[in-house]
Amino acid sequence: MRQSICAILFAMWAWSAWSAAPTCNGHLIHGIPSQSDQLLCRTGYALGYNYSRKTADWVAYRLTPDIHDDGNVDRQNDFRVDTELPAIYQTTPADYVEPVFDQGHLANSESLDDTITMNSETFLMSNMTPQLPGLNSAGWKGLENRERKWTDNRGELFIYAGPLFEGGLPSFIGNGVPVPTHFWKVIYDPAAQEAIAFIFPHRRVLTSELSLLLVSVNEVEIRSGLNFLTALADTTEETIEQSQPLTQWTGLDFPSAPVSVVLDTRPHSQACCKICRAGKACGNSCISRSNQCHQSSGCACDG
Repeated sequence: MRQSICAILFAMWAWSAWSAAPTCNGHLIHGIPSQSDQLLCRTGYALGYNYSRKTADWVAYRLTPDIHDDGNVDRQNDFRVDTELPAIYQTTPADYVEPVFDQGHLANSESLDDTITMNSETFLMSNMTPQLPGLNSAGWKGLENRERKWTDNRGELFIYAGPLFEGGLPSFIGNGVPVPTHFWKVIYDPAAQEAIAFIFPHRRVLTSELSLLLVSVNEVEIRSGLNFLTALADTTEETIEQSQPLTQWTGLDFPSAPVSVVLDTRPHSQACCKICRAGKACGNSCISRSNQCHQSSGCACDG
């Protein structure tokens, strides 16, 4: 009973945080992806925590060249319990004392190293998810490297990341910590008013495969139940979120936007992709024959 009362009081306090600090040091100025069970505002990032899953629904952080500069502080490596969470919903480093999974960062420690406090806060266990080393140290890390390179060219970026739990019941490690089936990342450039998004299957992924994982922001929203960029005008938000780049950003294409397609974002059971007369089906959309399809087939095969 005492634990239940404490949990209720924590929940009431957490809910008040949504109105007390809506932008979380500027990380949420473009909108809050969801009202999770508890909002955690850090120096370098914001996080929406899910009590039942004992993990973040999402993290969000503003990144600039000054924040991730190579001359900044060393990696703190101080993995520890997040005491701002109710004890019954906390995870601990002991949960990861098993032979398979890494303590995978959602808010990237190598990017957020402007101060000791900023970097240290990325090692709070609320920022961790079980992640296979073949993803954590390969494709996921490769995208983290790219986000820093893209800020060098583009300036300020806003980055969102989180897990997906799809299919049946998840597997667990430690004291009830679920293992995600996928991970996602959305990167928004407010100056160019464009975004790039990725969904990773939870397996070994090489950095060279990143272009195969490109999706629209809308697809991330549909599969995660989140809602990004809600502070933007509706028409602007819709245009950005429907656009799916066919190639990754490079250091050479700013300020022009990447080639993109607009996807049919209706639920899969309602969507019906067509093979265009002058193109072929790519997932749930049509593209020119001159472009290569990197998406899996939807309700029509690639033509």
